[in-house]
Amino acid sequence: MTEHEADDFLQKCVRQQRVIALALLGGPLMIGVILVAVHFTVLEGKPLAPDLPRIGANSILTFVASFVAVGAVVVSFILPNIHRRQAAANLARRSPAASTADGPALLVGWQTGNLVRMAMLEGAAILAIIFFLVTGDFTCIAIAAILIAVQAAGLPSESAVRSWLAQAEDELQRARSGASDSL
Repeated sequence: MTEHEADDFLQKCVRQQRVIALALLGGPLMIGVILVAVHFTVLEGKPLAPDLPRIGANSILTFVASFVAVGAVVVSFILPNIHRRQAAANLARRSPAASTADGPALLVGWQTGNLVRMAMLEGAAILAIIFFLVTGDFTCIAIAAILIAVQAAGLPSESAVRSWLAQAEDELQRARSGASDSL
């Protein structure tokens, strides 16, 4: 694969992932609008389960949504590094010599990590929105909004992917040199 073909592949990957990320971002936005509308129209502003245990002014489910949200955000920042290291290590094991196909092979690791990251944030946002419908607690909407903002801020960009790829290539070189040093 030539350098030009590898660059085209990277650009196509970024465009494809951006479309998928926007679709994953659209999920909680659409569900949020629908469930907030249901809350104020069908339920007349009343929660589905008004008698849930509360801690102060917030329902226990609000704390569950907070815990899940914090976990999703923390993992979403750790996950790209984990996938980068795994992609480099796997490629070093499969192909001990440098190749022009290294970049595209590493991009598969980025794609996987990006999809998992966006899906985790989407799931946590949807959970918070559902908990709003159940509890009527507006803190859950705020949690969902923060998660949606984090998700939107993480939309794939070419520069971010190139930076990720440069780090992955450095890790790949270290893995290959470490593998050959141990022989």
